[in-house]
Amino acid sequence: MGPDAHHAGRGERLQARARAFLDLSDSQSELLARLVDQLATARRAVKALARGPEVARLFESENFRREEAQDLFDGQIEALRATGPALVAAFGDFFDALDFDQQQMLRFMLRRLRRRAGRDGDARGGRDGRDRGHGRDGRDGRDGSGERSL
Repeated sequence: MGPDAHHAGRGERLQARARAFLDLSDSQSELLARLVDQLATARRAVKALARGPEVARLFESENFRREEAQDLFDGQIEALRATGPALVAAFGDFFDALDFDQQQMLRFMLRRLRRRAGRDGDARGGRDGRDRGHGRDGRDGRDGSGERSL
């Protein structure tokens, strides 16, 4: 099984879980499938530019080939730019088709995913658990007796 098949399976599992969790109608499920397809298209476009001999060539000479690396990077940005409008439209169509409760549940689900990935946007630590639950100064908000203080 190739990497694309692996990710296709993950996309199908994601769709099945989202359909069940959000209790999607058939039309909402179709919009979700379109969104997942657009995500896969954007991913393939970017990854296609980072595969193959072009990347290996960057390291072949005595010096890193900065100009070629920049060209590869620019190609990836252009690939994202090209797939962006369809991806934004697919997400907008899907989100707008959800009712208020479904939108709230989706927000909850996305917040949980960000936390699991260590991208929750606050000052706490990442996936490895360091500094989790602690403020910026390293204290955990306890007053020494084991109780949380205000």
